[in-house]
Amino acid sequence: MSLLIPLYVHPAEDPGAWHRLITAATRTYGVVLNPASGPGEVPDPAFTAAAGALRAAGARLLGYVDTDYGVRDPAEITEDVRRHREWYAADGCFLD
Repeated sequence: MSLLIPLYVHPAEDPGAWHRLITAATRTYGVVLNPASGPGEVPDPAFTAAAGALRAAGARLLGYVDTDYGVRDPAEITEDVRRHREWYAADGCFLD
C-alpha cells in the first residue's frame, strides 16, 4: 500500500515533519503541496526547497488547488495548476 500525504504544515514551522516525509518519500504515492490554500501569489522559498528535496528523494508532487466546491472560475484553477507546475515542479494537482 502507498499513501497520498497532504502535509499542510509549513516547512519552516515543522521542519522535522518535512524531514521525516522526505526520508520516507519512496514509500508514498505522492505528497500534496499546499503553500497558501493553493500555490500562493508568489513562490514560497521554504516550499520550493521542500519540493526539491522531495523530488530528489523520489516523491511524486501534487499541488493543492481549491475548486470552491466546483464553482470557482476555471481560469483561476488553471492558473493555480500552472503556478504549481512552474514554481514547485508539481507532477499534477489535487483538486479540492
